[in-house]
Amino acid sequence: MFRIIGFKDFNKDNPIIIHEPSNFGSKVTKAELDQELNMVDELTMDIPLTNDFYAKSEPLVTCVEVYDVNRNKKVFDGRVVRVNNTMDGDGEFNQEVTCEGKLGYLHDTTQSFRKTQVTGL
Repeated sequence: MFRIIGFKDFNKDNPIIIHEPSNFGSKVTKAELDQELNMVDELTMDIPLTNDFYAKSEPLVTCVEVYDVNRNKKVFDGRVVRVNNTMDGDGEFNQEVTCEGKLGYLHDTTQSFRKTQVTGL
């Protein structure tokens, strides 16, 4: 059983419960967490229109954490990278949100190149 929490930005103030594993609270219709060794973790979830987090996620700004309630441990910490709005065959609107783990942040930096020459002392 997992609890998914969203934050507006990297300050992680004012958390919004995206998915609560108990009987009451917000729910997602589908969530999948892919974790592989030496790879960037990826979380994909479908958020229904009735969820408080619907239309409140912004790519590269919104943070998401996933907790394993049974072990009381954080299993995912990352940010939203893609948001797609969909409508299924029954006419229900969902938002497919894809998140990447912290290892993916390393691709955000650009390293400058500078050629240095050895000068005499």
